[in-house]
Amino acid sequence: CTLDDGVYGLPLGAPVTYSKTDGIRSNNLVSVARDSSGRILFGDDEGNMNILSNGKLSVERYRSTDGYNRVLGIYPIAKNEIWVVTDEGVYVQQNNGAREKVPAVGSPKTLYPDGDRIWCGTSAGLFEIDRKTGGLQRHSTQRITAIAKDSEGVIWTGRIEGLLNTADSFRYNWGNRFPELYSRIVAIRNGGANRLWVITPNLGLLRVIVRKGRVEQVEPINKFLKQPIHNIHSLFQDASGLLWLSTNRGIFRLNPQDWSVSRYNHHDGLPNNDIKSIIVHGDTLWTVSPGGLTCVSLKPIPQKTKFPTYITAVRFRQNDEMREIFLNDAPLQIRTTILPLEATLVEVDFAGLDYRSRGNLLFDCVLEEELPPTQWITSDNLVQWLKTRFWGATPDTIRLTKSSLDFGVNMPPGKYKLTVTALTQNNVYGRTSEAWTVIMPARWYATIWFTLAIWIFTGLAIVRIFQIRDQLRVMALTVGRFRLMALQAQINPHFIGNAINAIQRFFYPPNPTISSIYTATFTTMLRKTLDYSEKVFITFEEEVAFCKHYLEMARLRYGDAKFVYTISGVENIPADMPYPSLFLQPILENATIHGIAPSGKTMIHIEYTILKGRLTCTITDNGPGLKTEKGKEGSHADYKRRSKGILILKNKASTLNQLFDLDLQLEIRDRSELWHNERGTRAVVSFDVRKIQKAPQKQAKIERYAVPSGH
Repeated sequence: CTLDDGVYGLPLGAPVTYSKTDGIRSNNLVSVARDSSGRILFGDDEGNMNILSNGKLSVERYRSTDGYNRVLGIYPIAKNEIWVVTDEGVYVQQNNGAREKVPAVGSPKTLYPDGDRIWCGTSAGLFEIDRKTGGLQRHSTQRITAIAKDSEGVIWTGRIEGLLNTADSFRYNWGNRFPELYSRIVAIRNGGANRLWVITPNLGLLRVIVRKGRVEQVEPINKFLKQPIHNIHSLFQDASGLLWLSTNRGIFRLNPQDWSVSRYNHHDGLPNNDIKSIIVHGDTLWTVSPGGLTCVSLKPIPQKTKFPTYITAVRFRQNDEMREIFLNDAPLQIRTTILPLEATLVEVDFAGLDYRSRGNLLFDCVLEEELPPTQWITSDNLVQWLKTRFWGATPDTIRLTKSSLDFGVNMPPGKYKLTVTALTQNNVYGRTSEAWTVIMPARWYATIWFTLAIWIFTGLAIVRIFQIRDQLRVMALTVGRFRLMALQAQINPHFIGNAINAIQRFFYPPNPTISSIYTATFTTMLRKTLDYSEKVFITFEEEVAFCKHYLEMARLRYGDAKFVYTISGVENIPADMPYPSLFLQPILENATIHGIAPSGKTMIHIEYTILKGRLTCTITDNGPGLKTEKGKEGSHADYKRRSKGILILKNKASTLNQLFDLDLQLEIRDRSELWHNERGTRAVVSFDVRKIQKAPQKQAKIERYAVPSGH
């Protein structure tokens, strides 16, 4: 109740802050301590050590040459003995007002009381001070920033770059072995059996396992926390083992058992979030900051009532300008907000009306992705909706330590339903939750409709490409088929013409019997030739029979005394195996006309073999051979005709390979090239058995493509 401003309602357990209005000389406080009599001692940046005893303030001032003399540390050691570290010296203060300045080299930074010894770290090194005699011993010349003693009695010192100890007289820097320690050491505290707590600017709080002056393990504590803690100024461990960290974002209470974190900041009544130092005694927390000295009661206050939660606003940047939509201004039945296409840096703000927590709340946010309006559906939206609908994906609950949800620089297109519940640091939930839907539209080129259009266009293009490819293939097959027919047509006249010439010879001198047999055989051969000319493949049995008839005509023509032939290996070949139609006939024709032996008996041998998946037909004669025939003047015209026949046969082989991929090979060589004492010609025809067995099916496809429907 006030005289001028009426009545104020203050939350139970509200912090109490002492500032300049209460008699302290400066609000910019640096250090705080508590002596055995319960007095609170705190120093500022003007060389003042303030003493709060039973609600009364008193001040001890320390000399300052330039008006700026921070009281960096206050160390109550005995009932009537307080050591004070300032920028300009180390002092021993008695309760009766007596004061003594301790000689030290360099600018003092920190102290560590150790029985009758005081370890003092300065800018010029580490000093050991005897409390009784005042004697000074120097142990190091490095700048010292922190000092502590572990559970085994080893003194550890932190410097600008690393950690050293008395076990080896401060010679080895453990920062060389553990990079986490190769940094400025802000503070060191004894953490119990074989454990030190160490603070560095870049990694924050570290747990360091030590034994007999050796560092065995270093663990950054931030890896155990959901939200890392940075910019730690000091560390205090209370009697229960809880760690209290003072930072520029308030105070963090850390439980080393489960790494649970509680936070105190200006929402809890602190005048400033930049906390410089803290102490905890019993259920009371004392803090110093640029706002003064604050006393916070840690007694839990029963919370009997629950509070509402609100989703208050959506903030975003549009066209280089920050915009905000206040959701509570909308009608109650409208729970959806559609953002503009240009919106970036989207954030949704929350609030919980719990006056005891003074705004220091946590928020549990459930984010569900739903199917957006039809015109804005994207592929990602559809996949996420299918996962939720058919696989039962459960949305995650996000625990937020701030009162907003950040969607990043560019919010993905979609429909997002937010359900938010506020809760206190003590896990007391609000009585209601708040739900709101935010829609981020998709640009036209990001929608599933544009994607479908692209796929349809691509599919039609692929279909058209295959149609054109099939048309070109049909054209190629048709050309190949006609080419094969033309080659067959070139082969047939040779056979017919040679046969007629042979018949004429039977009339001079006349030989009616042989002429009749020859004519009958020729007639049979002519019918087979006309029949086989229309086929690309015939059976192996038909091919062998045709060759026998052809050679039989040659035997009738030349007589048994001058001509003989043999065929071997037929029994090893399946009778129904496909064989290129009339392919061997031109070779036999050359053998029976140009391969006749100059003297003695002409011998022609056909041998069929199957080896390593290839069927080979070898035709040999004992005639003059290719080289002899080419060298004779009189036979030059015959050699040209023979070469032309071989060329036609090679073209036929090439066409068959092109159409049916038979791997058909034709080789015609003079036998003298293979064996010096031999004469005549050797022709070898071979092809892949597996491929020729598939040839009839390919031929059927060729006929279907090459012959237009209706013809």
